[in-house]
Amino acid sequence: MASSSRSSLAGLARARLASGTIGPAYQALLEALCPANTSQFTNVTTEIDLSTPVVLDNNYYKLVQLNLGLHFSDDQLIRNATLKGFVDTFAANETLWKEKFIAAMIKMGNIAPKTGTQGEIRLNCSIVNPSSTSSSGYDGAIQMLRRPGSDDKVASG
Repeated sequence: MASSSRSSLAGLARARLASGTIGPAYQALLEALCPANTSQFTNVTTEIDLSTPVVLDNNYYKLVQLNLGLHFSDDQLIRNATLKGFVDTFAANETLWKEKFIAAMIKMGNIAPKTGTQGEIRLNCSIVNPSSTSSSGYDGAIQMLRRPGSDDKVASG
């Protein structure tokens, strides 16, 4: 799969490397790219698909099978029996993967975005905000960003 963007190593590589489930040669490459003091190198990037980074194909799934997935979530695709079945199928059948990819892109393109006071900004992504927060969720999200001791300055508006 062509990666339209590069993945930042600073925030994820150390945890992924520590998992012990990444291919040794790939681990060595990532360790070379991502020094122990990652705060010093915040713009270190690498391709998500090492073999064909600018081609829209199913090679991403072949790499995941070889423990060459960059993200922790890539690794989890082969640790779960149901998800591994999808990985194996897409790795073996590029035509099927393209058909499913096209259908998913069309479906996502038809999603109508929430506007105005529709929806909410969740304080925790996996939990619906309590009813005591504002209907839009903006107030709660801004308050969360303005935690005591936070250096972040959020403009009200």
